[in-house]
Amino acid sequence: MTTRIYSFLGIFFLLFTSVQAQKIVWQKLYGGLMYDQACELIEMPGRTFLIGGETQSTDGIGEGNHLAGIEDIVVAKVSANGRVIWRTIVGGTGRETFAQMKVTPDQGVVVVGTTTSPDGDINKKHRGFEILVIKLDAMGKKEWVKTYGGNGNDKGYCIWPNPDGTYLVGGESGSLDGDMTYSRGGLDAWFAKLDEKGEVVWTKSFGGPENEQVKDIIQLPNRQILVCATSTSESHDIKDPKGKKDAWVFMMSRNLDFIWNKNYGGSDYEELAAVIPNRQGNFVGVGTSFSGNGDLARQYGRGDIWAFEFNQWGQLLWSRNYGGSKSDGANNIRQTPDGGYLISGTTTSEDGIAAKNRGHYDAILIKIDSTGKKEWAMTAGGEDYEAFYNAIALPTGDFLAAGYAESVDGDLRNTGKDMGNDMWFTKISFTEGQPYESMNYMAGRVLDKTNGFPIKAEITLTNNHNLDEIDKIYANETDGLYLLELPSGSQKVSVNFIAPGYMFYGQDVDLDLLTKSPEIHLDVQLEPIRVGSKAICNNLHFVTGEWDLQHAESGPGLARLLYFLKLNPNVKFEIAGFTDNTGNISHKKELSQRRAESVRDYLLLQGISGRRMSVMGYGMEQPVAENDTEEGRAANRRVEIRITGFE
Repeated sequence: MTTRIYSFLGIFFLLFTSVQAQKIVWQKLYGGLMYDQACELIEMPGRTFLIGGETQSTDGIGEGNHLAGIEDIVVAKVSANGRVIWRTIVGGTGRETFAQMKVTPDQGVVVVGTTTSPDGDINKKHRGFEILVIKLDAMGKKEWVKTYGGNGNDKGYCIWPNPDGTYLVGGESGSLDGDMTYSRGGLDAWFAKLDEKGEVVWTKSFGGPENEQVKDIIQLPNRQILVCATSTSESHDIKDPKGKKDAWVFMMSRNLDFIWNKNYGGSDYEELAAVIPNRQGNFVGVGTSFSGNGDLARQYGRGDIWAFEFNQWGQLLWSRNYGGSKSDGANNIRQTPDGGYLISGTTTSEDGIAAKNRGHYDAILIKIDSTGKKEWAMTAGGEDYEAFYNAIALPTGDFLAAGYAESVDGDLRNTGKDMGNDMWFTKISFTEGQPYESMNYMAGRVLDKTNGFPIKAEITLTNNHNLDEIDKIYANETDGLYLLELPSGSQKVSVNFIAPGYMFYGQDVDLDLLTKSPEIHLDVQLEPIRVGSKAICNNLHFVTGEWDLQHAESGPGLARLLYFLKLNPNVKFEIAGFTDNTGNISHKKELSQRRAESVRDYLLLQGISGRRMSVMGYGMEQPVAENDTEEGRAANRRVEIRITGFE
């Protein structure tokens, strides 16, 4: 009975979604005075998202662009409702074009594209176009920027990060020198393996006498490599040409020998945009077709959206076109939770797949089932030019899409948009949209203060009211990265960092900051324990002008200190008290002495041996901040633990 009920509900949902119209729930525009576009959308931990694209602007999303009117690459992290958390600009005074972006095993991101810049962030080695690869860490910081090419024109289109930190990068090569040492014709399909720092391990070129381009590349768990390209050649490495331009896909062994080699398409032109692995172990490609024969059953217009599935041996499982009487094209495809797919693209048609078109080009989303059968399609835009470059199906049944928008009317009418192209991020739903909010979190790195090495630190989140442990995680031992979920609401919490052999660090967390962004960024440097090492005991509170320790308010700081001393039972230490520079010098010195003694008395009651402790009040000496602001004076009123020796 339960199965029948669920089946009925599933059928009801499919019928409901088939007849309901999709609509924009909200939309965000990121841009400046010039041309900006989003080309990639990726969901990250914490229900946050990465948007990658290009910007010509030097204001708005493009602030920091190296030259107005010339594209730089931009990567932005945004919340589930579109708030920008951070953004990074990469480029020079030449032109950078964005092609693809992937998440790396360390939760950073790697971007591939093309550059003509000789300066800025770019160290281009040859004239003309070069392939560009950018590695960012999880906070958007540039780790390395590399270019690859020769004295011809070379362009990057795809990248695949491997679990071991290496990369496969693909594109096209028109060079015979530099990193491109072999040519079979006009433009070769080129791909290479890079190490974890972006240095070339090996390169390979394939193709025929005409032009080939690698559009996607996938390394399988068995280390075979699937290369997805386009080809206009009819000989050499191309064994089964179909038409004027084909989707050319081949599987290579770990020794880079051909296992199989297939062309897909019809007698005219086919353009491949993307290929993804699916949950069935097969692969699904998407692009634009101009044929109505061969692997394409029919042709609707001057260009159709094309999707097809093939298995691990290259056998074509299905191939379908979608379109109207004019031009339609696909930019990307994602598998959805129900096993189907979501295609993003653009359309000029006013019939067929696009029942409604508002202008020159509308953005389009097409939902298909696991066999390519269309379930629904929607268009969005105004009288000018719009496109979706990628879209994600949320667990709530809603969708997020990213692309660009030029119009100021139609669906963009009430956005306050000015003229020009903007990056466009929008939520789409059959209803008013289900809640899907970003998780509140703190993120950063924990590093050794002396050498910058990562530390696998224990990180705890504590309720300041009752000292209950809310959560405990560990920083990644490979890179020191951490992501700690934070509660919502007004409760007072503190975060604590500690690791064997290191001093400690802790502070209160201002949850009010989460009204501006779901992310609080905190990098922590821990000092190794040795004579002279010190740590500030944050969160210790005293009665104003007195030395009485306020135990309730000081609970998190006292607990942190006690935990450190029990974790390191052999250290001997000084409890050092300090004040700001206001008032009488001798009184402040006595006050700092008495406050340090109050901390000592607490530790004695908690079982810490007096032989390990000494006490000193320094008064106004050794300030850590300027005393001309209240914030600086508050920082100078402190208690420190200083290592004096070992038992």
